[in-house]
Amino acid sequence: MNENTMSLVSTFTRDSKLQGQSILQLQPAPAAPVAPDPWPFVWQTPGYNQAIELISVQTVNNVPQVMTISLGAIGSGEFTPVGGAPTPTEVVAILELGIGGIAYRVEMDFMNGVQFSVAANRLKLNALYRVLPGWPGAIPTPPPTYNAGAALGIGVVAHGRQPQRTLTHQGTVGVPALAIGALERWGIPPFSKSFKVVAIPNNSTLQIDPYNNFIPSADYALLAYPTVDLPLPNDSRNLLVTNTSIIANVTGYRIIFDLAL
Repeated sequence: MNENTMSLVSTFTRDSKLQGQSILQLQPAPAAPVAPDPWPFVWQTPGYNQAIELISVQTVNNVPQVMTISLGAIGSGEFTPVGGAPTPTEVVAILELGIGGIAYRVEMDFMNGVQFSVAANRLKLNALYRVLPGWPGAIPTPPPTYNAGAALGIGVVAHGRQPQRTLTHQGTVGVPALAIGALERWGIPPFSKSFKVVAIPNNSTLQIDPYNNFIPSADYALLAYPTVDLPLPNDSRNLLVTNTSIIANVTGYRIIFDLAL
């Protein structure tokens, strides 16, 4: 047993899982919420029951440890679904952290090259492959799959891609994500520090209002291509997104959050 192996054995409990790989099967899009509820986080949807565990570790004696997590797809392609008709999809990593006796959940986009470090005594990472929220079509037959892998190591290494979380409502020309004057709400992902917004068509005008208990904490009137990095006030808990265009429905839009991990 070499020095690195001894270090891992002495750091984590024997049943800890430091790396994992799995073939994920496409899950349905979440159901649209009833106003004024926001779109649900992944762990609040039935599809989360089909998420696959890739990493699960606990430190010996629950002593906090600095760890680095790396995400990636198996194979040469960054995103290579197999089988079925084209369908807009996403792969989401759901991270559960134990910090100071409190459990946190973090959602992030599952992309090749994402690498970040955390200090924790418990850590679990699950992955889910699903149809984007708002897409009206059914899951293709046969269901597409995605081959995902993740690994954990001790210490801090040079960062590749910083983690982010993209919240998406993807509609069609016939069933737009946001008709003229329509609005909807999102929960702000935990650990978010700022965000950008893009939409189709790119000349859409959107009103983005971070708020706390229905009291606005900021007020951003935006063109959808491309927006600057926008700060999130510390007391913001949700986003209100309104299509203020006078001539165009919004076919689809994306809110891209940078995460402070």
